Amino acid sequence: MIKVCLEEEVAALDVSGLVSFSRLRRYPGFPVESLVAILRADLISWLADGGRCLVKVDDAGKPLVLACLHRLRWDTDHFAMPMLRLQIFCSAGANIEDVGELVRDLLSKNFTRSGEHISAEVDIDDYASLNALLGAGFQIFDLRRTYCTNRMRHDIDFVRMRSRVRPYCEGDRNAVMKLVSQVHFPSRFSRDPSIPAGLVAQMYEKWFATLLQDHGAAANAVVYERKGEVVACGAIGERSYRYAGVDRKIRTGSLYAGRADAVGAYTPVLYQLIVDALESHGLVDTTASMNNTTVCRVLEGFRSYKSAAASYSLSRLV
Repeated sequence: MIKVCLEEEVAALDVSGLVSFSRLRRYPGFPVESLVAILRADLISWLADGGRCLVKVDDAGKPLVLACLHRLRWDTDHFAMPMLRLQIFCSAGANIEDVGELVRDLLSKNFTRSGEHISAEVDIDDYASLNALLGAGFQIFDLRRTYCTNRMRHDIDFVRMRSRVRPYCEGDRNAVMKLVSQVHFPSRFSRDPSIPAGLVAQMYEKWFATLLQDHGAAANAVVYERKGEVVACGAIGERSYRYAGVDRKIRTGSLYAGRADAVGAYTPVLYQLIVDALESHGLVDTTASMNNTTVCRVLEGFRSYKSAAASYSLSRLV
């Protein structure tokens, strides 16, 4: 049976079986109780902001699949088109038909309007949701892997040129933003033909600028110098889960920009960001497209940096 899930009903809803594919499930320090608390808090937030939620339950009334469709307000403003996110939480016992039925109902004309852009992120192990979305007209635009760690080995002998890495300062801003403007960031946004390429580039410029602005507080940034000139920069933000009653805060959401001739800069820049993050937050992650083999090879070379999650990025226009 499929039913509407309202904000006031979330607190009583048993969502413990819907965190099987949580992207945080392999992160150290995130037990099932924390995953449930985060999911519950997210649902309440999405519904309070006008989101729409449906849940399919089994004969005993236990949720099999839950789906929530909510607006991405920053994205909507920036891309000048209605951008929505489809969140799917699937139990291990659900099948493609269960998810497909729920998705079809949620994407019916009663809930969506022509011209809306809907994106979704599906865990690599969640085949029921992936195939249901493909059957509903979604396309895959990225396959990403996330690495995380709460410690770093100190016997890595190939992190050369660390002496060229230093903390970012305000005087570096113009040089860094010039680098950013010259870099192409391949992602689900850049591969999606319905999103203007110019606005995608502006999005990354805004993202990088915000990280630089928050340096020393909610973000950290370092630069790589060669002969006194900044030729690369890396920056990383943070995410706190205290809104869900989970006393955890991690460094996440990193970006890197470097000149074409800044060969070898990425490894020491990322290494420094990781070391700093472990000192300040105790936990850090980095996400990269799996077809970016160079980046993935560097991340795996750190040895302590383990694969924690992988997911498909999909979208479609209504």
